[in-house]
Amino acid sequence: MKAAVYRRYGGPEVIEIADVPKPVPKDNEVLVRVHAATVTPFDCRLRSLALPGLFRLAARLIFGFRRPTRAILGYEFSGVVEAVGARVARFKSGDALFGFADGKAGTHAEYCLVTANAAVAIKPASVSFVEAAAIPYGGCDALQSLRAASVRPGETMLVLGASGVSGSALVRLASDFGAVVTAVSNEDPTVMTGLGARQVITYQEFKKGSETYDVVADAAGWTSFSATKHALNENGRFVYLRGRASSLIAKVWPWRKGGKRVVIGVPIRAQVENLRVLAELAGAGRFRPLIDQIHVLDRIREAHVRVEQRRSHGSVVVRMVADEEYAGTAEGRLETPGYDLHLSPASGGEDVLDRAAE
Repeated sequence: MKAAVYRRYGGPEVIEIADVPKPVPKDNEVLVRVHAATVTPFDCRLRSLALPGLFRLAARLIFGFRRPTRAILGYEFSGVVEAVGARVARFKSGDALFGFADGKAGTHAEYCLVTANAAVAIKPASVSFVEAAAIPYGGCDALQSLRAASVRPGETMLVLGASGVSGSALVRLASDFGAVVTAVSNEDPTVMTGLGARQVITYQEFKKGSETYDVVADAAGWTSFSATKHALNENGRFVYLRGRASSLIAKVWPWRKGGKRVVIGVPIRAQVENLRVLAELAGAGRFRPLIDQIHVLDRIREAHVRVEQRRSHGSVVVRMVADEEYAGTAEGRLETPGYDLHLSPASGGEDVLDRAAE
């Protein structure tokens, strides 16, 4: 099978397209033919080891000191089950899945393995493989953040880094669940309003503004609790989603100031249930991920460059299925250029959010 492999640490140039053996599932594993996967900042950090001090040392000990022991990157994916191990009852051949791979090799390949207990779910028929591959990372971040902050319909919420993977998912889901969302983004405002934002402002406007909110969520690691508490209402919550682990304490300290407090929006609950909720929302047309670019496997280096330079707005997706096989299929017709971001109005989101928290 074809795969994107890296045999040394470095820039995007270390990635090569190579023929590698097709994996064989063990009794508790599932073989998936990958249709699409994403390139994430985590992939880029693992490939380059662009991590601070002790974190870099820890990464070398886990992933290979001199060279990578796991030659194929990629965690998010969508695809179709081709074979199942003898002890797998959860899935069957032909099931369309999406989620996070937990095998020894990554998803930037034509096939990957996942275990029977992996954080994956059945893909809704109305959602394309490309879109499904872009759901897990940002969608799970957003669900956990909404739960952690106990966001309720009618509350005001400001999302920093709203054009990123997690930020755009948070804008969409918070709006669907009834929050009044202000998106902080320097990109085309119509993209943010299409996701459901009531208002779009720039970061400079946020810093100079005097408006306050029930919730301020930092989806890009731009700021800190101490720098944003002026923008919180009494009993307001600052949600920390993203940023370098080395700066976590500085970002969230102090944890509380009067009635204002910090909540951590990193997914900590069972991701399988998160994915099931996201599948239900996506299947109903209430959630679609923001997609920045779609690449074919042979051009995956360009995807790494796009993500590493922080130029992407939404997910960068890599499609594994060959063009000649893909063209003219129902899946191909689902992914004609342009994504309709004007989705269904908010309805019943609170029930779904509460169920996801159970």
